[in-house]
Amino acid sequence: ILVSNMVMCVVLVIYTIYNGELRTAWEYCSTHHDASMVLLAQGFSAYFGLQCYLAIIRDYGGVIGVLLANARKIATIILSFVLFAKPFNERHVVGLMLVFVGVYL
Repeated sequence: ILVSNMVMCVVLVIYTIYNGELRTAWEYCSTHHDASMVLLAQGFSAYFGLQCYLAIIRDYGGVIGVLLANARKIATIILSFVLFAKPFNERHVVGLMLVFVGVYL
């Protein structure tokens, strides 16, 4: 995993240099230090989450890992509706049914 992440990091750095996004992002983060901190926190959170997920797979197996990942997604969707007021219509019902069917399969 470390090698594939390092290879993709190099590929993405080269790509962002090529299309000019790296310079723009660097300038933005240089003037907005809070954005740099948010990106750093996001990177650490992603790394920690991946380590936890891999530990679950190592200790309990792939099936449990996938079930927990799907349970997390469902909890995120439910919390999104609980914490952030938004209208709930028939499209949401269909979407939730599709998610639950996908988890069940």
